[in-house]
Amino acid sequence: MIHNTQLTSEEAYKEYKSRLQIEPFFDYYKNTLDASCTYMQREESLNGWMFINHLGMQIIYTLFHKLKKTPMTKKLMLNHKYAIEDTIEHLKSIKKIQFSKDEFVISEQNKLTKVLLEKLKLSIT
Repeated sequence: MIHNTQLTSEEAYKEYKSRLQIEPFFDYYKNTLDASCTYMQREESLNGWMFINHLGMQIIYTLFHKLKKTPMTKKLMLNHKYAIEDTIEHLKSIKKIQFSKDEFVISEQNKLTKVLLEKLKLSIT
């Protein structure tokens, strides 16, 4: 690797590796949330779309970070078993059902979703 900065070789390598992690993150984001096209015709709509996408990116990065840092076993982290897409699919299966004007119930989750929520220490209530 050749660079024209004041970084040490180790710092330059770490900088290079961190940039490589950004591209797959954007790919995850575009493919998972289908966010590659805006279809917006007004500036206000585009600004709203960009804001929602910004929030979506923050959520996906938070999930990615939690998967990467949460132990599944003594040797493996959760990201060895669950991809971001898997995690989102599990979370999408959770529904809030309204029975009456003031009565809401969270739908039942399957065992794998419950385990994932427990490991990630995420509460849906």
